Amino acid sequence: PEKARALVATFLDMLRDDKDSPLGGMDYSAPEANAYEFQSGGVIAMLKRLQDEFRSQLSTCQKEEMNSQHAHDMLAQDLASSLETAQEDISTKSMKRSSKQEEAANMKKELTSTQAVQVEDEKSLSDARVECKEKQESFQEKQQLRAEEIE
Repeated sequence: PEKARALVATFLDMLRDDKDSPLGGMDYSAPEANAYEFQSGGVIAMLKRLQDEFRSQLSTCQKEEMNSQHAHDMLAQDLASSLETAQEDISTKSMKRSSKQEEAANMKKELTSTQAVQVEDEKSLSDARVECKEKQESFQEKQQLRAEEIE
């Protein structure tokens, strides 16, 4: 409170010094009252400009996202189509391969059978040639014998 007393004493001294003034020592006047000036106009303008920029940027990003999504969908559809086509090709080629393998197996059986028949036929031919040769020799001998009998 010593400070407070000194402060009050100083204030009272100021009032006593100007007793001659009409305000009783208070010769100051109230400051001129100006109306409140709105000082946030620049901030609001900046915020509106930023809002417009962000909306524009949002619109651009949404368009890019839609284009990217569309490109992705097209790629996925193309890959699905390629996969389906490849599966069909695999199926078709597998069927062709199995039928060709079956055909080759049948041909091998037929070849084996034909070779067996050929061996039998060659044996028969050989036997027939031997028989024919023997008959020819026998005929020749008989002809010679008859020719000798006639002479």
